[in-house]
Amino acid sequence: MAKVFTILASLVMIFSINAQDDTEELDPISAINQAIKKNLCRSELRKNPVDNALRLLYSHALIMHSKFSIADSILRKVEEDDTAEAGVEWFRGLSAERQMQDSAAAVHFKSYIRKTKNPLNVNVSALLHIGSAYRRKMHGTGISLGELEDMITHYKLYIEANPTDPYIAMLQEFSEAVKLRKPADGERLIWDEKE
Repeated sequence: MAKVFTILASLVMIFSINAQDDTEELDPISAINQAIKKNLCRSELRKNPVDNALRLLYSHALIMHSKFSIADSILRKVEEDDTAEAGVEWFRGLSAERQMQDSAAAVHFKSYIRKTKNPLNVNVSALLHIGSAYRRKMHGTGISLGELEDMITHYKLYIEANPTDPYIAMLQEFSEAVKLRKPADGERLIWDEKE
């Protein structure tokens, strides 16, 4: 994953330098969008088709442009080359979120955490993604008691790992409110948080 961020930083610098010529500065997301428009990722992949970091970056760009099937095929190739690559699960989780597949998103982010070799390298926002996947599911089809407990646990772990997040108070308030709505065994909690 570190190599992915190095490549991303390189793309940002390239497009920031090019943008300065046009007196316009680009943020990282705009730089990725420009890279896709100019087929930069694809041309770099042609030069080095087995660079998994570049493949992950390209799959992310495709996910952000809702090109899920192409991104998924690239992620499968990365996984074939390196079954331990945690980044595959990270980007599959993002893809599932974008497609509103909340159960799959939670599974992929949990797998990302398990596959990350050094716990210090885990992107703690995976914990937030897991909790939020259950929260969105709660708004729609509902969640079981186990999923409710899993959601609260992951929000708690996120709060502990990222105490400076400006939304911590809201996450804590939500966690306390949802605890009062525990479903009975075999039932599901459907709550839109408005009542």
